[in-house]
Amino acid sequence: MLFTECECGEGIIVSWESGDEPGYSRFDCPKCGKICMVELKSLCGETIILDNEEKFEEFLIEKSLKKPDKK
Repeated sequence: MLFTECECGEGIIVSWESGDEPGYSRFDCPKCGKICMVELKSLCGETIILDNEEKFEEFLIEKSLKKPDKK
């Protein structure tokens, strides 16, 4: 499990364990509405706070990530 928080103080818990596939997990903050991208790694991962969908798209391009499928 990874424990982090949004810049507004809202807690984030991601179900991920060392040995699982590394990458990023998206969390849409219900408190402030920002997009939090939690880096999936066992040590020194970071939580990147994005203001909107446009910044999310730029993040995907910068990190060479595919946009997740909508469910």
